[in-house]
Amino acid sequence: MTNATDRPAFDVMGDLGLGKEFHMMTSEKNRWIPTLLETSMSQVGPTTPVPWLGPILHKMPRAGHHSRAWLDFVGSQVRERVDKQVDRSDVSASSLRVCTPG
Repeated sequence: MTNATDRPAFDVMGDLGLGKEFHMMTSEKNRWIPTLLETSMSQVGPTTPVPWLGPILHKMPRAGHHSRAWLDFVGSQVRERVDKQVDRSDVSASSLRVCTPG
Protein backbone atom coordinates (compact mmCIF):
# COMPACT_ATOMS: atom_id res chain seq x y z
CA MET A 1 0.00 0.00 0.00
CA THR A 2 1.01 3.60 -0.32
CA ASN A 3 0.42 6.57 1.95
CA ALA A 4 -2.08 7.91 -0.58
CA THR A 5 -4.30 4.85 -0.14
CA ASP A 6 -3.53 3.28 3.22
CA ARG A 7 -4.18 6.33 5.39
CA PRO A 8 -7.68 7.13 4.09
CA ALA A 9 -8.48 3.41 3.88
CA PHE A 10 -7.70 2.85 7.55
CA ASP A 11 -9.70 5.94 8.53
CA VAL A 12 -12.71 4.61 6.62
CA MET A 13 -12.30 1.04 7.94
CA GLY A 14 -12.01 2.29 11.50
CA ASP A 15 -15.06 4.50 11.13
CA LEU A 16 -17.28 1.93 9.41
CA GLY A 17 -16.03 -1.21 11.13
CA LEU A 18 -15.15 -0.10 14.64
CA GLY A 19 -17.04 3.15 15.13
CA LYS A 20 -13.81 5.09 15.58
CA GLU A 21 -11.31 6.94 13.49
CA PHE A 22 -7.59 6.28 13.43
CA HIS A 23 -6.91 9.89 12.26
CA MET A 24 -4.29 8.67 9.78
CA MET A 25 -4.72 11.69 7.54
CA THR A 26 -4.19 14.26 10.29
CA SER A 27 -1.88 12.63 12.83
CA GLU A 28 1.31 10.56 12.89
CA LYS A 29 0.16 8.63 15.98
CA ASN A 30 -1.35 5.54 14.28
CA ARG A 31 0.57 5.49 11.01
CA TRP A 32 2.48 2.40 12.20
CA ILE A 33 -0.66 0.25 11.75
CA PRO A 34 -0.44 -0.27 7.94
CA THR A 35 3.25 -1.15 8.28
CA LEU A 36 2.39 -3.76 10.90
CA LEU A 37 -0.24 -5.22 8.57
CA GLU A 38 2.24 -5.40 5.69
CA THR A 39 4.97 -7.05 7.76
CA SER A 40 2.54 -9.57 9.24
CA MET A 41 1.24 -10.51 5.80
CA SER A 42 4.79 -11.06 4.55
CA GLN A 43 5.01 -13.82 7.17
CA VAL A 44 1.53 -15.24 6.57
CA GLY A 45 1.62 -15.28 2.77
CA PRO A 46 4.24 -18.01 2.29
CA THR A 47 2.37 -20.36 4.64
CA THR A 48 -0.97 -20.24 2.80
CA PRO A 49 -0.19 -23.23 0.50
CA VAL A 50 0.63 -25.25 3.66
CA PRO A 51 -2.10 -24.24 6.15
CA TRP A 52 -0.82 -26.42 9.01
CA LEU A 53 2.55 -24.64 8.93
CA GLY A 54 1.21 -21.22 10.03
CA PRO A 55 0.18 -22.22 13.57
CA ILE A 56 3.51 -23.97 14.10
CA LEU A 57 5.52 -20.94 12.98
CA HIS A 58 3.42 -18.59 15.12
CA LYS A 59 4.49 -20.50 18.22
CA MET A 60 8.18 -20.10 17.43
CA PRO A 61 9.77 -17.09 19.19
CA ARG A 62 10.92 -15.06 16.17
CA ALA A 63 9.12 -16.66 13.24
CA GLY A 64 5.66 -15.25 13.85
CA HIS A 65 6.52 -12.05 15.68
CA HIS A 66 4.84 -9.61 13.27
CA SER A 67 1.77 -11.72 12.65
CA ARG A 68 1.26 -12.19 16.41
CA ALA A 69 1.63 -8.43 16.89
CA TRP A 70 -1.02 -7.84 14.20
CA LEU A 71 -3.40 -10.34 15.78
CA ASP A 72 -2.85 -8.74 19.19
CA PHE A 73 -3.63 -5.32 17.72
CA VAL A 74 -6.78 -6.54 15.98
CA GLY A 75 -7.90 -8.36 19.14
CA SER A 76 -7.44 -5.21 21.21
CA GLN A 77 -9.49 -3.18 18.73
CA VAL A 78 -12.33 -5.72 18.75
CA ARG A 79 -12.32 -5.89 22.57
CA GLU A 80 -12.40 -2.09 22.73
CA ARG A 81 -15.34 -2.00 20.30
CA VAL A 82 -17.27 -4.70 22.17
CA ASP A 83 -16.93 -2.69 25.39
CA LYS A 84 -17.91 0.62 23.77
CA GLN A 85 -21.46 1.88 23.28
CA VAL A 86 -21.93 3.94 20.13
CA ASP A 87 -24.81 6.20 19.15
CA ARG A 88 -24.77 5.18 15.50
CA SER A 89 -24.66 1.80 13.87
CA ASP A 90 -21.48 0.39 12.34
CA VAL A 91 -20.50 -3.01 10.95
CA SER A 92 -19.38 -4.23 14.37
CA ALA A 93 -22.67 -3.19 15.98
CA SER A 94 -24.57 -5.37 13.52
CA SER A 95 -22.28 -8.32 14.22
CA LEU A 96 -22.51 -7.80 17.97
CA ARG A 97 -26.34 -7.83 17.83
CA VAL A 98 -26.26 -11.17 15.99
CA CYS A 99 -23.60 -12.75 18.23
CA THR A 100 -24.74 -11.43 21.62
CA PRO A 101 -27.30 -13.59 23.42
CA GLY A 102 -30.35 -11.93 24.89
